[in-house]
Amino acid sequence: MFKNMRYNIIDVARKAGVSKSTVSRVLNNQPHVNIETKKKIYQAIQELGFQPSPYARSIVWGKTKTVGLLVPNLRSSFYVEIVEGIVDEISNHDYGLLLYKSEGKDEKLLKRVFPQGRTDGIITITPRFREQSFVDAFKNEQPFVLINHRNTQIDAPFVCFNNFKGGYMAGKYLLDLGHRRIACFSGRLTSQSTRDRFEGFRKALEDGGVQLEEYWNKVKEVHFGDSISEIIGKWVKEKRIPTAIFAYNDLTAMEIIAVLREANLSVPGEVSVMGFDNIRMSAFSRPSLTTVNQSMETIGKTGAGMLLTLIQGVTLDKNKVTIEPELIIRDSCDKPKSRRNV
Repeated sequence: MFKNMRYNIIDVARKAGVSKSTVSRVLNNQPHVNIETKKKIYQAIQELGFQPSPYARSIVWGKTKTVGLLVPNLRSSFYVEIVEGIVDEISNHDYGLLLYKSEGKDEKLLKRVFPQGRTDGIITITPRFREQSFVDAFKNEQPFVLINHRNTQIDAPFVCFNNFKGGYMAGKYLLDLGHRRIACFSGRLTSQSTRDRFEGFRKALEDGGVQLEEYWNKVKEVHFGDSISEIIGKWVKEKRIPTAIFAYNDLTAMEIIAVLREANLSVPGEVSVMGFDNIRMSAFSRPSLTTVNQSMETIGKTGAGMLLTLIQGVTLDKNKVTIEPELIIRDSCDKPKSRRNV
């Protein structure tokens, strides 16, 4: 390992005042060497001219300059855009990223992935494990921030979207256009963010004097039964087609548009379609998608900024931050046919 160097492992051991085997264990990142001994060894490596590894620098300087990130998956544009915001923010402060897929993992495994000393702090997006157990596991070891999490019972820093307000805005916009025959594809309601979107949407309809019909309220079918194509095919066959459809995310909304097109139903001519998230590709769908903007990049940058503040040992001005939604009006929604000349 050091044959081309001026000094060898024996020189490092002699300068640090330890055995050659101890130096070897440290260089190979093996356990059972106390922190003070590690500091001596890495200091000796530096003084003798060796290039210390990032891990070595973390022992000497007390910082890894690395942030750990837990994300359910990278299949979704929603998560990818949040990650981009995080990367932009930490890169501006010369931090690197250690990313780990959290889907299907529990907090015990995550603690082995991010042991104390490997990262300076952790960000977790849309926790799929028990939040309180995660908080208990890491609260005394390193700072962390939860993103897209809204459990006010958890005493932990988090940043989230106002999904209820976003759902309400979507419902009110469709009502203001004159729609009354409105359908909803809500996906799984096991997710807090999905529940909030659905409840906000339903509340807007109730406030407008419209009851969401069970026939058009497709909460579970998207994941647990009929496909979108089968559902819309049934509506067409039974001649009970809504004039507007709200989808709980943009990808579902774009799939709905494709299915409606296959059924020879024009958007927004015969059916208006509203999405949620404002992922980048929503602006390029045909027609371009009317949606609710959550600014995933903003929430990523905000969460990363909060974590960097905590890493510096500074108390946050606000421990819980909510990002407000914005209605993005494009081409996929219009007044229902019966009201276009009104």
